[in-house]
Formats: sequence, structure tokens, C-alpha cells
Amino acid sequence: MFEHELPHLFVLPIEREWGSWRVAGIINWSDHIARTTVDLTRLGVPPQGDVHVYDFWHQRYLGIARDSLVLPRQLPHETTLLLLKPVSNQPDLLASTFHVTQGAVEVRSVERRAASEDQLSLVVRLEKAGRQYGQLLFTVPSGWQAVSARVNDRPVRQITPVVEGVVGVRLWLEDEATVEITYNQPSAISHQPSVIGVKGDTES
Repeated sequence: MFEHELPHLFVLPIEREWGSWRVAGIINWSDHIARTTVDLTRLGVPPQGDVHVYDFWHQRYLGIARDSLVLPRQLPHETTLLLLKPVSNQPDLLASTFHVTQGAVEVRSVERRAASEDQLSLVVRLEKAGRQYGQLLFTVPSGWQAVSARVNDRPVRQITPVVEGVVGVRLWLEDEATVEITYNQPSAISHQPSVIGVKGDTES
């Protein structure tokens, strides 16, 4: 608590029936651009635990981190707001851009539907007052492929590729919406997201 006169780290653990993650704020109080390294165990991430990292304000997926996280360029007095979510070998909802908690407020439920051994759908129900544009981000682990999506039972023309291993579905959220994304598991497909800020590794 008393390491610094001004706090430069804060973390909000979030638990829901359909998932758990952490929202972390990292603050550069200096008047200069800073290179910031954060020990993830200080944010409650278990040692050797791989987590997806998403930068909310810049709407940028930063990759997978383990043990430590490096922010190579933090602007003076900038607060970087990150989502840290455990990596899974199953397709999952990664983040929502409709609220700073990235799913805790507006996501009411995530339902997994297995049509067969090699096909899976995620059904996400959203509820938030007003009309706003944003996206849901989904992971695409190795061995899976995102093949289609629907918003309010209407087909989405294109699933947005974010990086290898992550896709997005953009939509207008008007009070409530339902998003369904379908995956299949072809015999030969490989997705390997980049790894960032790993001790002993170079940045990517």
C-alpha cells in the first residue's frame, strides 16, 4: 500500500458463472514516456499462468503473457486499462468493448452449445441501456476455426480477424442483443497467438 506516494497499480478481480478475469489499471504518473514492466503475480495471476491481454482504451489485443508484462511505451500520466484472462484450449469469449469491465456489466450470460464433437457454438446475451457500437472478441485456440456468426439471429457478413487466434464480431447494441458464433474443429489447423512480456523471452 505504501510503496509509492501515488498508487500506480490497481486490479479488479471479476467472477461470473461463465468465466473469470481481471481488469488491471497501470498508471504512469511521470512527465515522461515510460517503459513499464509489471509482475503479474502482483495482480493475482498465478505463477506460470498464461493470460490473454487486451488493452481496452486502445482496443488492441496485446497477446499472451506469463509471469510479467511489458508496456514498451506508456505516455505521461497515461492509465493503461488491461483485461487479463486465463488461456483455455476451448473457444471462449475474451472481452467486450461496451464497458470498462469488458463483460462484467453488459454480458448477462454465455452459453456453450455442442452440436457435435467437432462443432461448438457460443451464445452471448448482452444487456445495456442505450444505443452504442462496439464488438465482442473471441478466442480461437489451436485446432479450432471460427466459421460463422449471427447477431439477433441475423447472419454477420464477416467475422473480423484481430490477430491469429482472436476474432471479433462488431454490432450495434440497442438495449439488448444476442450474439452467436460457431466454431468447427477441422483435422489440420493451427493457431498460435504471440507471447508478450515473458521473462527470458523477447517482446513480440
